[in-house]
Amino acid sequence: MVGEHVSLYAYSRGWAARDLPYQLWRMIEDANDWSQLIWEDDVKDTRVSKFGDLTHWMAFMEDKMWLLIVDNATQVICGLGWFSDRRGSTALSSIWMAPQWRGKPHSREAIKLGIEFGYQELNLTTIQSITPWPIARNLCVKCGYRVIAFIPKHFGHDVWFLEHTRNN
Repeated sequence: MVGEHVSLYAYSRGWAARDLPYQLWRMIEDANDWSQLIWEDDVKDTRVSKFGDLTHWMAFMEDKMWLLIVDNATQVICGLGWFSDRRGSTALSSIWMAPQWRGKPHSREAIKLGIEFGYQELNLTTIQSITPWPIARNLCVKCGYRVIAFIPKHFGHDVWFLEHTRNN
């Protein structure tokens, strides 16, 4: 999927760089964004935190369909989107953008291209998202998602459940 600012590429093991999962992990680690990405608490039962370590990251991403978000002008990876928890023609979607790309048109365009990918390539009819972050909720709404519910204290976080249907 190619847009004005970004392109999306589906990650496929054996077709991408061998260390691409590490490169993505390193980007998130350098941004110190683990608590933004993974909502579970950091259990401090070891000398060095296991929260967001490479093993935790790979286990977290293991069952997800990854979409690399690449800046068209520089060919630099600026983020990662993914689909998960697919049930029939419905799946959850998520996005993470590196800090230097936030607030630029890249995020909104990546979400819109991800929606298009979900409908065209995955044959989804409904794409859902869940977030505790008001800024992420607002971004999703600007991209055509509807707020379906506000859920207080979902795994310790107040969250918004959003949905985009093929007819939006």
